[in-house]
Amino acid sequence: MTPSPTADSTEDSSGNWSKRIQAALGITLEASLAAWFDQEIWKRDGGFEFTECVHPQCWLERVNESLWPGLMGCHLLPLVGNQIGDYLCVRVDDFGNASSIVHWYHGGGDWLPWGKDLAEALVVEARSNELPGFAIRHAGDPFPHAPQRTLGENPWYAFATQWYQDHRGWNPAEVSKLLTPQVAQDRRLGRIPTLVGSLAEFPDHPDAIQWCDEAASYEPQLAWIWDSAGQIAESKGDLEEAAAYYDRGARCSVFTSQSVRLGHHHDEERCPKFSLSRLQQLDPQRIADDAYLTALAIPDSLQRTSSVHQHWQAIAKQYPANHRAAVFALHMSAWDLGLTRLEDYGTVIAQIVQRCRLGQLVGRGSVAAAHQRAFDARWGSKNTVGDAGA
Repeated sequence: MTPSPTADSTEDSSGNWSKRIQAALGITLEASLAAWFDQEIWKRDGGFEFTECVHPQCWLERVNESLWPGLMGCHLLPLVGNQIGDYLCVRVDDFGNASSIVHWYHGGGDWLPWGKDLAEALVVEARSNELPGFAIRHAGDPFPHAPQRTLGENPWYAFATQWYQDHRGWNPAEVSKLLTPQVAQDRRLGRIPTLVGSLAEFPDHPDAIQWCDEAASYEPQLAWIWDSAGQIAESKGDLEEAAAYYDRGARCSVFTSQSVRLGHHHDEERCPKFSLSRLQQLDPQRIADDAYLTALAIPDSLQRTSSVHQHWQAIAKQYPANHRAAVFALHMSAWDLGLTRLEDYGTVIAQIVQRCRLGQLVGRGSVAAAHQRAFDARWGSKNTVGDAGA
């Protein structure tokens, strides 16, 4: 059930939600997201899989009950749920820009980009069931309880297409073509979910490696891109190139691998990442020569998780207290492999809040602080910062 605002909150009937949210959180909403709030599109019955909107008042509450603190990265704000715990979330960057939209999976915490803005994500949400490839939405069967509405009956899709027409001069026919793999780079809407589906079903497509390279320029922190590129290069006998791709994939969060969907799953208890498992076969010396890869390759899962966490914590301490790279390292210390104990997420979130304050990363810090409050409220944690380098 998508949370509603608390009984003692006051709903603003003016529709001027975006200014209130931006002032409260210190973030900048991209234009289609601001329109979603101010035109109160979220009140309309729309969507296909994602149909349950988070009330904007939740973002203004001291404790945002839509957050899954610890399980969800502390730079995400849930926007629309799908009744089974997954959300389309707004991702807030270090500069406080609330723009890109990701599909966050509650079953494991994986995430997948759905758009550089909300309008793009709504196009993907409405039409991704039409895309090529195996199980574009899930590792298993498509969402079983989606409403049987046509595009013409979906006011969210109408909002997105109208937004593109007003802001970019595209007609609905042009918007409908934006999900194809062959779309021009300056109109690469839906590129990422399209590629996931296409590569899963068509790994031998002659353009597959080019698609991976383009996807990497779109979002280089996704492990599945490098995993797929490495597998394609390896299948062609380009082992040196494959090892280079796998090296990049091994350095991405395990929550970005889409391993089941793409057939990259393996013995994850023994080796946490597909790319690392291939490097162990193709270039073991590369692992031996690299401190991070060595920690990642520790056979014991508990020792491995601890070592990778400590690696990223040490990286954070190498940077000045106000450096953005320290925030990234702290984030990876929790959401690279994950953490063994839930309470450790609370500690890392507190570290991120403190680093953001020191670095004047106001929006990023305020969102992390919202996660910290939600963590304490939900899990009863009494976390301390514990970052000696801060």
